[in-house]
Amino acid sequence: MCSCGFDEDNTFPSNYMYAQSYVPWQTMKKTFTPCVGLKMGTIFPELVSPYMPGQSQMQIEYLKKSNKMGEGCNR
Repeated sequence: MCSCGFDEDNTFPSNYMYAQSYVPWQTMKKTFTPCVGLKMGTIFPELVSPYMPGQSQMQIEYLKKSNKMGEGCNR
């Protein structure tokens, strides 16, 4: 580890500062062609997240049904 706190084996430095972003190392793998990237909104396949209307509302309803108040984490 160097004096700045960077460690090759650790993603985040040991002496991080607040309000500063730390982004893990990323390796570029496959990319879309420019035309496909324009259609998908990104050239990186890992970032494709299709929009589904009501998806967040469905997740909220699922959580409401599967978590009863006063049980588990809701104590």
